[in-house]
Amino acid sequence: MKVRNVLSFYQTEERNSTLYCGSFFLILLINMVLGIWSVNYLLLTFLGKTIPLFWAFVIGMFSGELTIPVAIVVLILKYLIYL
Repeated sequence: MKVRNVLSFYQTEERNSTLYCGSFFLILLINMVLGIWSVNYLLLTFLGKTIPLFWAFVIGMFSGELTIPVAIVVLILKYLIYL
């Protein structure tokens, strides 16, 4: 008796690969936008300067796991201090 995947009845293999590719690019786009924002926001907050978007993208791609949460915490604390 052959066991079939439940999703194979509703989606073909081509649809699954397209869905996977689309979700990968969506996560990459979110990482790009938030990485660029977080790097420039932290530099502007602490040093008063920003860098070009390309270099913020390069830094954000490798340090986004650290800079995105730190930038969000700094933004919240900055908002609460000035409240």
